[in-house]
Amino acid sequence: MIREAELRRRAASRGIDPMILNLDYALGWFLAALYAANHLKDRLRFTGGAKATG
Repeated sequence: MIREAELRRRAASRGIDPMILNLDYALGWFLAALYAANHLKDRLRFTGGAKATG
């Protein structure tokens, strides 16, 4: 897992809120765990996120 200081440094270097980077990081690990569960990877499909409007 990534330490908070590293997360904040990376977020600052990209100009984004650390909370957004933290959520993306956690989601990435969650999806990796789902894919690693061989009995699930053929039954689930990730089609993307919500589309920003406005």
